Amino acid sequence: EKQMKNVQTQASGLVKKGKEIANGLFEFGLAFNILGQSEADNLGGALTKMGSAADELSAVSMDHAEKEMAQFEEPLKDYLKTIQAVKLALQKRHE
Repeated sequence: EKQMKNVQTQASGLVKKGKEIANGLFEFGLAFNILGQSEADNLGGALTKMGSAADELSAVSMDHAEKEMAQFEEPLKDYLKTIQAVKLALQKRHE
């Protein structure tokens, strides 16, 4: 049970960091888009493209973090609850 809690804690940390990366990429892209709008000609276009690429990476990262949460972190939480329930049932059975 203790090790399962540790795994679940680490999984939660991974999901949290994935979401933080997605948010960072979004802010990075936004900064490039604003910078691109302030520049003219090819430089402005290139900066805007960089911002758009960072926005796309942000969306992919957030999607990945959400799937990781739904398909990995949440089942671990359920397994841990099951382990705790079984442990409690066995204790009551021995009383």
